[in-house]
Amino acid sequence: MATKFGYVERNIENDVNWGEVGRGFADMLVAEREERKAKKEFLDDAMVKTQDALKEAPLGYNTDFNDRIIELSTNASAYLLAANKDMKAGKITPAEYMRKVQRLNSSADQIFTLTNNYNKLYEEHLNRLDEDISGEVEQAIFERIDNMTNFNSHDFFIDSTGAIVAAPLVTGEDGVTTIDPSKALSAQAMFNLAQNFVNKLDVEKEVNTAVDRLGSYIVTEQNAATYKRGGKTETVSDITQREDYSKMRESLINGILDSPLNTASVLADYIKGYDVITDEKQLSKDPAERERQVFVDISNGKEGRAVLTEKQEAAAREQVSTLIDGMIDKKYKTAETAKKEISISRLKYWQSIKDADQAKETIATYWNQLGWGNAEQKEKAVLDLISNINVKKQGVLGITTNEDGSELNIIFDNPKFNQTIDLDKNYTPEEWAGLGSVLHGMADKNEAVAAGGGWEKGQTYQFETQPVQGPMASGYSGPQRLFIGVKATRQGAEPVEDIDVTFREVLDEQFEGVDAESLVYVLRSYNLSAENIGKSKIKIDGATYDLSDSRAMDSLKNAIVNSADEDTKERAAKGVLKFSPSKTGGVDYTTK
Repeated sequence: MATKFGYVERNIENDVNWGEVGRGFADMLVAEREERKAKKEFLDDAMVKTQDALKEAPLGYNTDFNDRIIELSTNASAYLLAANKDMKAGKITPAEYMRKVQRLNSSADQIFTLTNNYNKLYEEHLNRLDEDISGEVEQAIFERIDNMTNFNSHDFFIDSTGAIVAAPLVTGEDGVTTIDPSKALSAQAMFNLAQNFVNKLDVEKEVNTAVDRLGSYIVTEQNAATYKRGGKTETVSDITQREDYSKMRESLINGILDSPLNTASVLADYIKGYDVITDEKQLSKDPAERERQVFVDISNGKEGRAVLTEKQEAAAREQVSTLIDGMIDKKYKTAETAKKEISISRLKYWQSIKDADQAKETIATYWNQLGWGNAEQKEKAVLDLISNINVKKQGVLGITTNEDGSELNIIFDNPKFNQTIDLDKNYTPEEWAGLGSVLHGMADKNEAVAAGGGWEKGQTYQFETQPVQGPMASGYSGPQRLFIGVKATRQGAEPVEDIDVTFREVLDEQFEGVDAESLVYVLRSYNLSAENIGKSKIKIDGATYDLSDSRAMDSLKNAIVNSADEDTKERAAKGVLKFSPSKTGGVDYTTK
């Protein structure tokens, strides 16, 4: 065959087997068709299985609830069918379709599980309430779930994602009833909250257990028996008297109110007057009313959480605190003993004290009269005082005045106790009573003033008459002293000589004209180690005395009086023992 331009001879090895190619392409189309068929069957099967599951929706005794479940199944089937069509029309991807199917399946399972268990849960909540296990908090949460099944005002619907939710029905102004999605609860939330069990706090039991841990605190107060009244021992068992009781009580309160739900239970279940609210939108705007609302937040769809105000927490704490105080067992025990028996000797002793008090009051009465009385009353008062046996027992020998009535002398048998009172002063009743304490012995001046009826109103201390108006009597030149001639002495009584005074007088006499050298011998007789320094000075125990210094000699004589024994003093006072300078030097001792 002739070869033309552009013609290439066919290579038999490069020839295409179009028959084989056709068969392969046909096989590929068949495989793709089978794969699409399998996918379609899978997706359709998923829809069918879900629809079949929805047809198996459980039904209970509540026909209204049954109707809603049947309607929900119908709606869910329609929703699946619509989603399937959207997928086939390319409006949603198979993946989106499967997510909707899975979400619908999950929601339906939860709804159906809730449906299967609803009657059981409902009965359990009622039993817990009847048995006083649950309280207002649990019942408020379950009531919220129960309301969702009240299909006069609630209904189920399927949202765009395939989830089944329950929501209240609302009627608009146009009269059309629709679902309020803002208050919707998902099937998961309904299932969780329906199983939310919140025990009521047994406040009294908790408080009683807490109080038992406090222990006891015992305080004993004793009043010993006396001769006038019996004895008493009071034993008080009261833990509240412990200094740290307040801290202990606070610790117990913290333990009891260890969670907001327990605090909410105290308010709603124990104190009463509080309403449990689970919808935040229902909380009152009025502050006072709001404080009576216990808000339990269920928005997390898992459990209730009490959200309390500061005042509500304080009210719960105060209630528990009051219960703790009231449950503390305070025990009071009193043991009494008879009063002491009075012995005859003690009766005599008391009588003697009473007699002594009466004696003091009698003497104080006479002394008061001596102060406020006129001349005649003063003379009588002095006589009464001297004749009083108790004044005599004190060693009083006489009460006299000087010639002009300006001084009052109280003379004792022991001269060292003698008293001289200046009468020319305007004494107050209290001052005059104090001056007489040496006689009446009353330490309380007010009691002394009140003795014998006291000083009458307007009475004052009187020591002279008031000036006389008009012509005066011959020789009368002014007021007359009321104390002139007022005196009384005990007959036959003689004062006891003060031996120290007498001995001092003897020393004054014997020291007269004695030089230092002679005086040394006198001092040695009183066991005083002395030495003379010339004729005018002596030295005793390191001290130097100048005989020409009268003050130094007075000190020396006092030292001798204090160091001499009583026998020496008495013999010197009676003149039995005399000391005089010796003509040959030293001192002569003369004994009668």
